[in-house]
Amino acid sequence: MAPLLTLLKMSKDVFQGTPVNLSDMMMARENRSAKQLALLTTAAPGASLLCATMNIPGAIKNSPVLTEVFFSLLREVFRNLGEDVLVRKEILAKKTGSECFAVLNLDPVTLKEKMIAIESNHPYGRLFDLDVLFLKDGQVTGLSRTAIGFAPRRCLICEEDAKVCGRARRHSVLEMQGKIAEIINKGKN
Repeated sequence: MAPLLTLLKMSKDVFQGTPVNLSDMMMARENRSAKQLALLTTAAPGASLLCATMNIPGAIKNSPVLTEVFFSLLREVFRNLGEDVLVRKEILAKKTGSECFAVLNLDPVTLKEKMIAIESNHPYGRLFDLDVLFLKDGQVTGLSRTAIGFAPRRCLICEEDAKVCGRARRHSVLEMQGKIAEIINKGKN
């Protein structure tokens, strides 16, 4: 890990933006859920929905640097998928974080496997949630890594199960932001 002063400088560059609060984040989540349902209910049967967001702790969820990173990974996602499977794509740049919704003529398992490969191998992949959703009995359903035989995601800091670390709040926001800044800086080089 980079020295503390270097991490603080990198973090300052990455996390320059408009702060959001819990109410903003709850509203963004509600809006995202409504959009997911609307896109899937109007899509052809068997279509999948990719919902791409970033995992950014703290009050700053978007900045010029984070937007650049977001689009960098999206270019890789759509290069990997190919335009022939894309039905519809919508990208939103919001203070609560950038979001991408893509309806695809691709089965959920194949799409999830491709997204896991990107999350695992792209320099910025660990910073993203590349969620794969589909309709099941009229309900939006997510396809998890573990449902198709993959291990759960690992924590950026300690490599334990990310969900366990998150729930236990094992790492400070500053520590996580420093690691994110380090990943972004390393990805640019």
